[in-house]
Amino acid sequence: MKYTYPLNIYPDQDNLIIEHYSLHVPNYRWTILNTKKIMFKNIYFNDRPKNEDKPPFFNQDKINYYFLFYDKLYVYNKETLDETIYNLSDYNISNADILIIKRRLIIYPLFSGYCFF
Repeated sequence: MKYTYPLNIYPDQDNLIIEHYSLHVPNYRWTILNTKKIMFKNIYFNDRPKNEDKPPFFNQDKINYYFLFYDKLYVYNKETLDETIYNLSDYNISNADILIIKRRLIIYPLFSGYCFF
């Protein structure tokens, strides 16, 4: 694994999703480590400002991993690890804080203390 210094480790079946300590690695690096195949994918948020002080909020469901910044949502498919990026301003969200996932895979970003269902 290229980056050490794990800060948080989230288990998911055969994978471990590792958040690296941002004081020791650049710009919020994460690793998805497959423990059966001993393969890993590094996740870089290179389009983020270098001085950004708030790490992404992480969540997952049966299909995807979600990394939520205040202005963008990064979605990684668990099987293919393909990335999809959503610009939240396209949905009239200017400052998202947390991500809630419901049973039907409907995503509700919370922002500025309000939640719309």
